[in-house]
Amino acid sequence: MPEDVPLHEHETEVDCFYVLDGEREMTVGDTGYAAGAGMLACVLSGVRHTFAASADTARFLNIHAPDGGFAGFRRRASE
Repeated sequence: MPEDVPLHEHETEVDCFYVLDGEREMTVGDTGYAAGAGMLACVLSGVRHTFAASADTARFLNIHAPDGGFAGFRRRASE
């Protein structure tokens, strides 16, 4: 199971990942996936998931819809 982010779920947001470069390892529910460059993966609200970069060079867009304040949370956490 990927380790960058603990297994979690969102009550109201859909959590999407668009992989720009490299690969993201994801676990959605009980199933593991590898999402490579050009792939879009979306996790519905209420579904437990986690993810990790398989290489230091992985770049991705993370989109939460609707905005539940996650971007602000991440900004505050990085300060």
